[in-house]
Amino acid sequence: MTLQDLERALASSDPAPVYLIAGPEVVLRDRAIRALRGHVIDPAFEAFNFRSVEPSGLDAASIVEEMRVLPMGGGRRLVVIAPAEDLLKDQVKTLGEYAGSPAPHTCLVLAAAEVKESLRKAFEKAVLVECASPWEDRLPALLATEAKDLGVRLDREAGSALAALCGRDLSRAVGELQKAATRVGPGGVITATLIRDLAGGGESGDVYRIASALARGDPAGAVRAARRFVEGEEKGQIRVLWEIGMYLRRLLAARSNLDAGMPAREAARAARVFWKDLDAFAAEVRRWDETRIASAFRRLLAADRVVKRGIDDGSAAIESCLWAICQRERGAPGPVTGARGREGRA
Repeated sequence: MTLQDLERALASSDPAPVYLIAGPEVVLRDRAIRALRGHVIDPAFEAFNFRSVEPSGLDAASIVEEMRVLPMGGGRRLVVIAPAEDLLKDQVKTLGEYAGSPAPHTCLVLAAAEVKESLRKAFEKAVLVECASPWEDRLPALLATEAKDLGVRLDREAGSALAALCGRDLSRAVGELQKAATRVGPGGVITATLIRDLAGGGESGDVYRIASALARGDPAGAVRAARRFVEGEEKGQIRVLWEIGMYLRRLLAARSNLDAGMPAREAARAARVFWKDLDAFAAEVRRWDETRIASAFRRLLAADRVVKRGIDDGSAAIESCLWAICQRERGAPGPVTGARGREGRA
């Protein structure tokens, strides 16, 4: 089920004894947990009946014993374990045995960015809540809900502007939304103009254009966008480095999908590339292998060290990094050919 399915189910029925909340979007995972917490826990007994624990150092047997004890106040207990993908084999075994015969007065939630097969098998009877990245047309509605929780209002054009800037990356969009909410204050209205100003979307430059230029293999465009953004944004150099790092992580994920036989455009989509950049990214990812990606990461780390030292010219280091990343090195791979080898050369 989706987050919306969970919210509808909770409005009409009791919660399930075990949930597996899984997917890359931490914003959706957190919303699902908040929905369960609001439905399950009596605020008067929250200190006694709600626990959120990490796998590190977790005594699974003790948690199971606790979950089988009647909660304080006669209501329900909620136990959240996250990130569940870090659970050890013995912890999975103990908690999986509990999930096979759970206590009716306890709701156990396992939240994970990705679900390993061992976790899926151990909790096969759990209700699965999928928190995948939303499509762009769903983003404005989700952001409007987040804005309401922040005590502000997001107008329709601003929601569309955020969707255009961030694509399917809900976590990035919520980050921009939170910055805007801080600017307008409680009860304020977030407009498209404010979103573009905060994101550097005007003549001052747009940080998101860096990734778009990299996707096109356009170092000059990436350098221009980075230069404009750094000039107009405090701590802009750190944000640009982060943007480059996210681009390289998406390259690595897409390359792995490509090697597994996924079509290039689908590999780019699975790596959560902005929808307007999909075709360019899909063409560019064919020219990268793990060796070239590792080299690019080393160049990024070198630029990061220069910026954080604050002695040398950080902007020059970033621009040099962008040029180097886009420069196809000698011996770098050409496009991956199709099954019949008919795809054109670079």
